Amino acid sequence: MKRFEMPGDLLLGYAPIDDDHRHLVALFNDMVSLPESASAGQFAARFEAFAGAFESHCTAEMEMLRGFDFPDTEAHAEHHADLIAQARKFGDAAKMRKYTGKMKEQFLRTAIWIFLEDAIGEDPKVKSFLMQKGLIEAHHD
Repeated sequence: MKRFEMPGDLLLGYAPIDDDHRHLVALFNDMVSLPESASAGQFAARFEAFAGAFESHCTAEMEMLRGFDFPDTEAHAEHHADLIAQARKFGDAAKMRKYTGKMKEQFLRTAIWIFLEDAIGEDPKVKSFLMQKGLIEAHHD
């Protein structure tokens, strides 16, 4: 699997969230860069770093949204909780499986899916809300 380059349209224009997203992409790319000879333990440690950072991101994002009176807070929190649970499940599995071939691809696809499901699936609502609140500009670089 190739390294993931985050498209600009996935950035919200709100630095705390965008910085977290960039960090998650960097952690994902750390997993991609592991050689086929990497041990299950090496991969599990990198996946755990990714999953932990994702959980921290979700927690911080929910605190921010509650502070801004985001109208769909509980639905967004449930979405995050589901993704965190999936990341934990895969993290547990990573500790017991060999990191080669199809298994490597499956773990990488799951990791990027977790990130994209948040960034594409829910964050456009957050972006729209932040624009309505005047916290971000309609267009950003």
